[in-house]
Amino acid sequence: MDAIAELAHEKLPPPISPNCTSAVTDTYRPRTALGKKLLALRRAYIESGGALLDEDGLAAELRNRRGGIDG
Repeated sequence: MDAIAELAHEKLPPPISPNCTSAVTDTYRPRTALGKKLLALRRAYIESGGALLDEDGLAAELRNRRGGIDG
């Protein structure tokens, strides 16, 4: 199985609650061009149906990318 097919079958960690997805994007005002670009990318990801990870979900994602090794 190639890498793309493996990713398609990979079990993703649960997203954070919907209440948290817009808290930052609604109130944060970036001061730099990079901050504005990153915030725009975050908003686009959320609007396209992307789900943000909570602390446990992020830890699971890192563990998965490291081949199951905690670190």
